[in-house]
Amino acid sequence: HDTDALNPASNVKLISTGTVLATLGADWRFATHVLGAAPDDTGTIQGGLYLHGNYDPTLGPKALDELAQELKAKGITKIAGDIVLDESATRDTLALSKIRITVRGGTPGKAPHVETWPASSALVETEGQPMRIDVSLRGTIRNGHTRVLHIPVRRRSTFTGSALQRAIQDSGIVVDGTVRLASFSDFNHEEGRSGRIPFPLATHKSRDIASLVKRVNKRSLNHLSDRLVMSAARSVYGGPLEMSSAVLLMKNWLTSIGIDAESVVLDTGSGLSY
Repeated sequence: HDTDALNPASNVKLISTGTVLATLGADWRFATHVLGAAPDDTGTIQGGLYLHGNYDPTLGPKALDELAQELKAKGITKIAGDIVLDESATRDTLALSKIRITVRGGTPGKAPHVETWPASSALVETEGQPMRIDVSLRGTIRNGHTRVLHIPVRRRSTFTGSALQRAIQDSGIVVDGTVRLASFSDFNHEEGRSGRIPFPLATHKSRDIASLVKRVNKRSLNHLSDRLVMSAARSVYGGPLEMSSAVLLMKNWLTSIGIDAESVVLDTGSGLSY
């Protein structure tokens, strides 16, 4: 019957992505910056670098490589300080925190060749103490065969910082410090006390919103749809990423296009709901 209330499920994405396009515009992009003081005549930055994101739900390892290459292109040769980012699990971090392990079979009877990303020598600092992630592999692999494994890591912030440190080092830039967590305001205060003013040294931008909306609705991506509409709400209302703000924004958008928002029950941007 046309009066029956039905669960719209993933059709909710039509509302959330419409809200996102109307709020941010099709050309809007997430921006992630590496901030630090200007390098001296030798290309050395006397101080640390801060990875400052914008809750980009698509930030991947390639973006960190691009940031490192941009630092290299600016003539930076050495970081005389730490790689710093916030302990937030979403603002400054990779979308997925996983170690990539590539195992290649070689000479029969001998151990295979194993590569890890980030490299196994990367260290992060937790509460002042260095931390290393140990991974043990067991099994066999045939000569000439390759297997790629992805191992989830819980410490997303420190993992991201370690991955950025390795990307910077792989670009040929020396990093004297380690990886540590601190708020952006604390980092600015630290730099200010030393007479340094951090500014964007490298920037990565995501795909535009139109492309991300296309991904959401073509593949029905629940996580991405929720993150996009929460980001849109944050741009309007400020504060942290919250679904309650996203729902309010979606209802306001429905009202603006002539639909009674109270006639629709919304609690997510994806339709993944009880």
